Amino acid sequence: MFFAELVRHFLWVLLFGGFLSIASKLWSWIDELFVINNIGKWFGTQEFTFLRIFPPAEIKSSMPETANFFSTLCAQYSSKGPNDMYLTGEWHDQYTFEIHSIDGKVGMFVKLNRKDIEFFRNALESRFPGTRIVESIDPFEGLPVEWKGQAGPYDNFLAMDFATIGGKDFVGEGRHDAFPIKTWKEFEDDIDPIHQLISGLESVENGTHAVVQFAMTPIGEDDIDQKIKSKWGETYSEAESKFLESKKDEITGEKTDKKLSETEKGTLKNVDKKISSHIIKTKIRVGVFSSISNIGTVAGQISGYFKQYSGDLVSLYPPKEGRVKVKDSGETFGFFGPWVGIIKNKIYWEIKSKYQKKYMYSALMSRSMDIGAEPQYYSIDEMAGLFHFPITVYKSGKGVGEYTKRISSGYGDESSVDTKALPPSNLPF
Repeated sequence: MFFAELVRHFLWVLLFGGFLSIASKLWSWIDELFVINNIGKWFGTQEFTFLRIFPPAEIKSSMPETANFFSTLCAQYSSKGPNDMYLTGEWHDQYTFEIHSIDGKVGMFVKLNRKDIEFFRNALESRFPGTRIVESIDPFEGLPVEWKGQAGPYDNFLAMDFATIGGKDFVGEGRHDAFPIKTWKEFEDDIDPIHQLISGLESVENGTHAVVQFAMTPIGEDDIDQKIKSKWGETYSEAESKFLESKKDEITGEKTDKKLSETEKGTLKNVDKKISSHIIKTKIRVGVFSSISNIGTVAGQISGYFKQYSGDLVSLYPPKEGRVKVKDSGETFGFFGPWVGIIKNKIYWEIKSKYQKKYMYSALMSRSMDIGAEPQYYSIDEMAGLFHFPITVYKSGKGVGEYTKRISSGYGDESSVDTKALPPSNLPF
């Protein structure tokens, strides 16, 4: 009798607990659908536009001011609560900053929600007096929505996302982007990393259109922020345990407690600082269109720019799910390698390349964060290093060329631009 009652009570607990579990899962599913539906409705009613940005003629302090600007973008969400997303779908807006080069002429743009124009303008101009902002057409104007082997005059296309990738010494099972890349503070006073990118884009040949996109969603102090940073906290603990784990002495074979090196201390300190910082959800994407077969060279030049930001444990690199791969040599198959390579290139990689080009082209045109590599979360100091106006005068007083004017080259007489006016539709690019 006792055991029968025990089993009966056990079944009641099991069934009741199972009911709660099922009910919880069902509620979570309904709740998620409700939120996604509201977000979709909200975005469907929004109007997005493009602004072209003319930086000031002289900039002495760009990266720290850009960090403050990004902080302002994040702070606009501090007054918002869960109801803004649950009931109206409105929470975080996306800003897509772009640097375009057509035939070597470089321009800077941003895509944003029209309702945010004045907020954006005030935030940017307060940090960079003399900045001129005009509403613009889409820099991709004239190109088709879908890639069908050609886009306008271009029959060659390559695109790739960049993400934080762990190196051979990577530790921790959490997000790779918990470990910071180099921030603007780690570059010397007389080095501006973005000069390399601008110079590379200026060297683009005629018949080529290259673009670097930074799709950003500022994150406020909300549930998303807490979820990401909680994961980073776990990664911090795992890294610290890995650094401190016992190891065998190479000579005696005995276990010794390993002390933190200065590099390891610095790594943990940087992760801790990142956890306490404003963060920005980011997708970095590079696209190259060309009517001549030089896309690999151009993409390589741009990739070199991102190598400057490699941290102690991570690098910025295109992961396989966020790039277009066009061939495989088959060299690993010995004598049959060349034949296997031909079969794979003509059948497998050619088909896969067409598919990859289609979805990466779509991602580039739509400024999508959902296609390609997983979005990363960077601190405002990391983002200010990656994207900022080029410095024209270093702290030492040394001039470094009229980079800001070079960004506006080929756009007509910039001195006559009215900051409130629309640009003419036939504006040379």
